Amino acid sequence: MIFSRAERREKEVVTMSTQDLNADEQLRKWARKRVKLYRRLEIRVATFALGMLILTPMWAVGEYLSSGGWPQRLSANDNPGDWSPWIIWVALIWGFYVLLSAMVIHFRRPVSEREVEHEIARLTARRG
Repeated sequence: MIFSRAERREKEVVTMSTQDLNADEQLRKWARKRVKLYRRLEIRVATFALGMLILTPMWAVGEYLSSGGWPQRLSANDNPGDWSPWIIWVALIWGFYVLLSAMVIHFRRPVSEREVEHEIARLTARRG
């Protein structure tokens, strides 16, 4: 079929507006997903902070009562006056999990056109 210049231009405009609409929908979908991920991260950070605020005093009171006073040193040897340092492992592991969640959110983002152009330039420079 042979289209006139006006028909081709109209077809291009319709195609471009459809592509823009699809791109806008994709952008909105991606933004909605990112907002959900950030909310989950906020919940994880708040849970970590609240959990450690509750767990640490419970640990301190338990260790104080079981060892008969304030600690002379942190040790898992069950010697008199030693406090078991298990709370440190809980804080480190839980904190590492929250940090990994934040890193996933930060690095999981759409590829920009600038990044694609940069990679193309890098690959062509290597080849030539």
